[in-house]
Amino acid sequence: MDFKESLFIDKLNELKNNAEDLGGVVTSEDIKDAFKDMNLTKEQYDLVSVYLSNAGISVDGEAPASENENQEDVRYIDMYLKELDELPKIDDDTIKTYLLRLYNGEKDMIDAIILAYLPKVVDLTRLYIGQGTPIEDLIGEGNVALATVLNSLKTQDDFQNADDIIIQSVMAAMEEICYQDNENSALGNEWSQRADMVYNKAKAMSEGLERKVTKAEVATELSISVEDLEDILQMAGSIEFISEE
Repeated sequence: MDFKESLFIDKLNELKNNAEDLGGVVTSEDIKDAFKDMNLTKEQYDLVSVYLSNAGISVDGEAPASENENQEDVRYIDMYLKELDELPKIDDDTIKTYLLRLYNGEKDMIDAIILAYLPKVVDLTRLYIGQGTPIEDLIGEGNVALATVLNSLKTQDDFQNADDIIIQSVMAAMEEICYQDNENSALGNEWSQRADMVYNKAKAMSEGLERKVTKAEVATELSISVEDLEDILQMAGSIEFISEE
Protein backbone atom coordinates (compact mmCIF):
# COMPACT_ATOMS: atom_id res chain seq x y z
CA MET A 1 0.00 0.00 0.00
CA ASP A 2 1.26 3.48 -0.86
CA PHE A 3 1.86 5.73 2.15
CA LYS A 4 -1.13 7.99 2.71
CA GLU A 5 -0.64 10.71 5.29
CA SER A 6 -4.32 11.03 6.18
CA LEU A 7 -4.65 7.26 6.77
CA PHE A 8 -1.46 7.34 8.85
CA ILE A 9 -2.92 10.08 11.07
CA ASP A 10 -6.27 8.29 11.36
CA LYS A 11 -4.56 5.07 12.47
CA LEU A 12 -2.36 7.07 14.84
CA ASN A 13 -5.38 8.63 16.54
CA GLU A 14 -7.19 5.28 16.68
CA LEU A 15 -4.16 3.68 18.32
CA LYS A 16 -3.90 6.55 20.82
CA ASN A 17 -7.59 6.32 21.71
CA ASN A 18 -7.39 2.53 22.17
CA ALA A 19 -4.32 2.93 24.38
CA GLU A 20 -6.10 5.52 26.51
CA ASP A 21 -9.01 3.09 26.96
CA LEU A 22 -6.50 0.50 28.19
CA GLY A 23 -5.01 2.80 30.81
CA GLY A 24 -2.52 4.73 28.68
CA VAL A 25 -0.22 1.86 27.71
CA VAL A 26 0.79 0.28 24.40
CA THR A 27 3.44 -2.13 23.19
CA SER A 28 5.62 -2.19 20.09
CA GLU A 29 3.63 -5.19 18.90
CA ASP A 30 0.41 -3.17 19.21
CA ILE A 31 1.97 -0.45 17.06
CA LYS A 32 3.13 -2.93 14.41
CA ASP A 33 -0.29 -4.55 14.33
CA ALA A 34 -2.06 -1.19 13.93
CA PHE A 35 0.09 -0.26 10.92
CA LYS A 36 0.62 -3.73 9.46
CA ASP A 37 -0.97 -2.75 6.14
CA MET A 38 1.09 0.42 5.63
CA ASN A 39 4.66 -0.87 5.27
CA LEU A 40 6.09 1.81 7.56
CA THR A 41 9.83 2.42 7.69
CA LYS A 42 11.74 2.24 10.97
CA GLU A 43 11.79 6.05 11.05
CA GLN A 44 8.02 6.17 10.69
CA TYR A 45 7.56 3.60 13.45
CA ASP A 46 9.83 5.74 15.62
CA LEU A 47 7.61 8.74 14.87
CA VAL A 48 4.59 6.76 16.05
CA SER A 49 6.32 5.98 19.36
CA VAL A 50 7.31 9.63 19.78
CA TYR A 51 3.78 10.79 19.05
CA LEU A 52 2.23 8.35 21.54
CA SER A 53 4.74 9.25 24.24
CA ASN A 54 4.05 12.94 23.68
CA ALA A 55 0.33 12.18 23.96
CA GLY A 56 0.85 10.70 27.43
CA ILE A 57 0.97 7.05 26.35
CA SER A 58 3.53 4.65 27.82
CA VAL A 59 5.24 2.62 25.08
CA ASP A 60 6.74 -0.70 26.25
CA GLY A 61 6.71 0.49 29.85
CA GLU A 62 8.67 3.69 29.19
CA ALA A 63 7.45 6.80 31.00
CA PRO A 64 5.53 9.06 28.60
CA ALA A 65 6.86 12.50 27.68
CA SER A 66 4.31 14.13 29.99
CA GLU A 67 6.53 12.84 32.81
CA ASN A 68 9.93 13.77 31.36
CA GLU A 69 11.84 16.75 29.95
CA ASN A 70 9.17 17.42 27.30
CA GLN A 71 6.33 17.81 29.77
CA GLU A 72 5.99 21.58 29.29
CA ASP A 73 5.49 21.18 25.53
CA VAL A 74 2.99 18.38 26.10
CA ARG A 75 1.01 20.52 28.53
CA TYR A 76 1.06 23.41 26.07
CA ILE A 77 -0.41 21.21 23.33
CA ASP A 78 -3.05 19.75 25.64
CA MET A 79 -4.04 23.24 26.82
CA TYR A 80 -4.20 24.53 23.24
CA LEU A 81 -6.36 21.60 22.12
CA LYS A 82 -8.63 22.06 25.11
CA GLU A 83 -9.19 25.67 24.08
CA LEU A 84 -9.93 24.57 20.51
CA ASP A 85 -12.48 22.07 21.85
CA GLU A 86 -14.58 25.03 22.92
CA LEU A 87 -15.01 26.09 19.29
CA PRO A 88 -17.84 24.65 17.18
CA LYS A 89 -16.92 21.19 15.89
CA ILE A 90 -16.35 20.91 12.13
CA ASP A 91 -16.79 17.33 10.89
CA ASP A 92 -15.13 15.74 7.87
CA ASP A 93 -18.23 16.06 5.69
CA THR A 94 -18.34 19.79 6.36
CA ILE A 95 -14.65 20.11 5.50
CA LYS A 96 -15.30 18.32 2.21
CA THR A 97 -18.08 20.80 1.51
CA TYR A 98 -15.72 23.70 2.26
CA LEU A 99 -13.12 22.21 -0.09
CA LEU A 100 -15.71 21.79 -2.85
CA ARG A 101 -16.76 25.40 -2.46
CA LEU A 102 -13.10 26.45 -2.57
CA TYR A 103 -12.67 24.40 -5.75
CA ASN A 104 -15.64 26.28 -7.20
CA GLY A 105 -13.93 29.60 -6.57
CA GLU A 106 -15.10 30.65 -3.10
CA LYS A 107 -11.75 31.85 -1.75
CA ASP A 108 -13.31 32.92 1.55
CA MET A 109 -13.53 29.21 2.39
CA ILE A 110 -9.78 29.17 3.08
CA ASP A 111 -10.19 30.72 6.55
CA ALA A 112 -12.91 28.21 7.44
CA ILE A 113 -10.75 25.29 6.30
CA ILE A 114 -7.74 26.59 8.25
CA LEU A 115 -9.89 26.76 11.39
CA ALA A 116 -11.13 23.22 10.75
CA TYR A 117 -7.58 21.87 10.38
CA LEU A 118 -6.06 23.79 13.28
CA PRO A 119 -6.60 20.98 15.83
CA LYS A 120 -4.88 18.54 13.44
CA VAL A 121 -1.95 20.92 12.99
CA VAL A 122 -1.54 21.32 16.74
CA ASP A 123 -1.82 17.57 17.34
CA LEU A 124 0.78 16.84 14.64
CA THR A 125 3.38 18.76 16.62
CA ARG A 126 3.51 15.78 18.99
CA LEU A 127 5.56 14.05 16.28
CA TYR A 128 8.32 16.64 16.58
CA ILE A 129 8.49 17.53 20.28
CA GLY A 130 11.99 17.22 21.69
CA GLN A 131 13.78 17.91 18.40
CA GLY A 132 14.96 21.37 19.44
CA THR A 133 12.24 23.54 17.91
CA PRO A 134 9.89 25.55 20.18
CA ILE A 135 6.34 24.23 20.07
CA GLU A 136 5.00 27.66 19.08
CA ASP A 137 7.28 27.67 16.03
CA LEU A 138 6.10 24.21 15.00
CA ILE A 139 2.47 25.31 15.17
CA GLY A 140 3.28 28.53 13.32
CA GLU A 141 5.10 26.72 10.52
CA GLY A 142 2.28 24.20 10.28
CA ASN A 143 -0.30 26.96 9.92
CA VAL A 144 1.75 28.76 7.26
CA ALA A 145 2.08 25.50 5.32
CA LEU A 146 -1.67 24.92 5.66
CA ALA A 147 -2.53 28.34 4.24
CA THR A 148 0.06 27.96 1.47
CA VAL A 149 -1.15 24.56 0.32
CA LEU A 150 -4.80 25.64 0.32
CA ASN A 151 -3.89 28.48 -2.03
CA SER A 152 -2.01 26.03 -4.27
CA LEU A 153 -4.84 23.53 -4.83
CA LYS A 154 -5.91 23.86 -8.45
CA THR A 155 -7.11 20.66 -10.09
CA GLN A 156 -9.99 18.32 -9.32
CA ASP A 157 -7.41 15.66 -8.40
CA ASP A 158 -5.83 18.08 -5.92
CA PHE A 159 -9.14 18.57 -4.16
CA GLN A 160 -9.97 14.86 -4.16
CA ASN A 161 -6.66 14.20 -2.39
CA ALA A 162 -6.68 17.42 -0.39
CA ASP A 163 -6.47 15.81 3.05
CA ASP A 164 -3.34 13.84 2.14
CA ILE A 165 -1.77 16.87 0.46
CA ILE A 166 -2.51 19.10 3.44
CA ILE A 167 -1.19 16.68 6.07
CA GLN A 168 1.90 15.96 3.96
CA SER A 169 2.63 19.69 3.56
CA VAL A 170 2.17 20.42 7.27
CA MET A 171 4.44 17.53 8.29
CA ALA A 172 7.06 18.54 5.72
CA ALA A 173 7.07 22.12 7.06
CA MET A 174 7.54 20.92 10.63
CA GLU A 175 10.31 18.54 9.60
CA GLU A 176 12.05 21.34 7.70
CA ILE A 177 12.04 23.80 10.61
CA CYS A 178 13.34 21.07 12.93
CA TYR A 179 16.13 20.36 10.45
CA GLN A 180 17.01 24.06 10.09
CA ASP A 181 16.99 24.62 13.85
CA ASN A 182 19.25 21.62 14.38
CA GLU A 183 21.61 22.83 11.66
CA ASN A 184 21.74 26.30 13.22
CA SER A 185 22.27 24.82 16.66
CA ALA A 186 25.13 22.65 15.42
CA LEU A 187 26.71 25.66 13.70
CA GLY A 188 26.33 27.73 16.86
CA ASN A 189 27.97 25.00 18.93
CA GLU A 190 30.85 24.80 16.45
CA TRP A 191 31.49 28.55 16.64
CA SER A 192 31.20 28.44 20.43
CA GLN A 193 33.83 25.71 20.57
CA ARG A 194 36.13 27.72 18.30
CA ALA A 195 35.68 30.82 20.44
CA ASP A 196 36.53 28.83 23.59
CA MET A 197 39.62 27.43 21.89
CA VAL A 198 40.84 30.93 20.94
CA TYR A 199 40.05 32.33 24.40
CA ASN A 200 41.90 29.55 26.25
CA LYS A 201 44.93 29.73 23.94
CA ALA A 202 45.16 33.54 24.14
CA LYS A 203 44.78 33.47 27.93
CA ALA A 204 47.54 30.89 28.36
CA MET A 205 49.88 32.75 25.99
CA SER A 206 49.18 36.12 27.63
CA GLU A 207 49.86 34.77 31.10
CA GLY A 208 53.08 33.11 29.94
CA LEU A 209 54.36 36.24 28.13
CA GLU A 210 52.94 38.65 30.74
CA ARG A 211 51.41 40.83 28.01
CA LYS A 212 48.60 40.85 25.51
CA VAL A 213 49.27 38.74 22.46
CA THR A 214 48.73 39.64 18.83
CA LYS A 215 46.28 38.01 16.47
CA ALA A 216 49.17 36.72 14.40
CA GLU A 217 50.73 35.02 17.42
CA VAL A 218 47.48 33.33 18.41
CA ALA A 219 46.76 32.29 14.82
CA THR A 220 50.21 30.75 14.52
CA GLU A 221 49.80 28.77 17.74
CA LEU A 222 46.42 27.46 16.56
CA SER A 223 47.65 26.71 13.04
CA ILE A 224 44.94 28.86 11.48
CA SER A 225 45.08 31.99 9.35
CA VAL A 226 44.68 35.47 10.81
CA GLU A 227 41.59 35.84 8.62
CA ASP A 228 40.01 32.74 10.19
CA LEU A 229 40.88 34.06 13.65
CA GLU A 230 39.23 37.40 12.84
CA ASP A 231 36.10 35.54 11.72
CA ILE A 232 35.98 33.78 15.08
CA LEU A 233 36.51 37.04 16.95
CA GLN A 234 33.77 38.69 14.93
CA MET A 235 31.35 36.04 16.18
CA ALA A 236 32.71 35.87 19.73
CA GLY A 237 33.55 39.52 20.31
CA SER A 238 36.84 40.92 21.57
CA ILE A 239 39.01 38.85 23.89
CA GLU A 240 40.82 40.76 26.62
CA PHE A 241 44.09 38.84 26.14
CA ILE A 242 44.42 39.76 22.44
CA SER A 243 45.60 43.20 21.41
CA GLU A 244 43.53 45.13 18.90
CA GLU A 245 46.58 46.01 16.82
